[in-house]
Amino acid sequence: MKKVILLYVCSNLNKMKILLYITIVAIFTSCTNKVITKKIKGEILFSKNGNSYFYDLKIDKSHYIFLDDKSDTLMYVYNKNNTSTPVLYVLRRSEKTNLINPFFTKDVLSSKYNDTITVIDNHTYIKKIYLMDNKLEICSSLFIRDLTRSFDYNITSKELYASPFFREKCYSFYYYNPKEKYYWVDPSEQAKKVLSYNPIAYTSNICVNEECNTIVTSYRFSNLVSFYDLKGKIKNTVQVGENIVIPYIENDRIDMQKSIKCFISIAGTKKYAYCLYNGRSDFSNNSTIYVFTWEGKLIATWELDRNLRALATSENDDIILGISSNSEDGQDIISYSIKNKL
Repeated sequence: MKKVILLYVCSNLNKMKILLYITIVAIFTSCTNKVITKKIKGEILFSKNGNSYFYDLKIDKSHYIFLDDKSDTLMYVYNKNNTSTPVLYVLRRSEKTNLINPFFTKDVLSSKYNDTITVIDNHTYIKKIYLMDNKLEICSSLFIRDLTRSFDYNITSKELYASPFFREKCYSFYYYNPKEKYYWVDPSEQAKKVLSYNPIAYTSNICVNEECNTIVTSYRFSNLVSFYDLKGKIKNTVQVGENIVIPYIENDRIDMQKSIKCFISIAGTKKYAYCLYNGRSDFSNNSTIYVFTWEGKLIATWELDRNLRALATSENDDIILGISSNSEDGQDIISYSIKNKL
């Protein structure tokens, strides 16, 4: 009888241990999977009137750099500690610098390139811009004359990755090298199910982290973010928000005005990918930033106090810089401190 009671007690103790272990694992898993949600208030660094239109921006070790699509000055360079006036600038079609239609590359670079900026100019040239205390130097090299007109260019040691402006087939993005030419990357099965067979529906922003062997792509017309390896093999796809967003299709074409605009800009550092989200057809929402690890895990959702149209991040993940329209037909440059928010 004593032996039976002892076995019964031991059996119950083992069950309690197992239940305790399961509870601890569940609590730990819940904590590690928790997504940080915060509201973040920005600070206006400076404003531009309607004579300028900033369309791209970059942060390096010591500077904020902007590209202007409207004024006679194509590029402005500001010191981080003083944005009252630019310290360097490039005039449009200057014979000395010869920039025509540049776009900053989005790839995540090693810190040794902190004072070097890379642009793709006029969809033809790779140009390295070296920033110094009182001057800048631009070195250019011919890349490829028939390069597909694109945005969000990323350059690695072997390929160029980009998202095309004009799409004839349902691809997410492409990569190119001189030997093998173009390789067009298929969307994930999850994206195919919601984005129909309209090529424009697959418009997306991309950012490449070569060291992590990862490409992140965020879709303009759906709340999906996909992660690939550098050869275009899908790793995973993440949906943000509870309900899936699909483009508004009418007569087999996307109605651009009625369709909700989801992800509209992207930036990356060694640790994280930052995806800028709007969520309205007319871009009227205040923006949200979804922060991912390069393993494809959503770790933070930041609700901003302004509507941003583009963003850039500092290498050490302490500042986000954004461009926002203001009520005077100009633009505000807004800084968000994100230090210790992850």
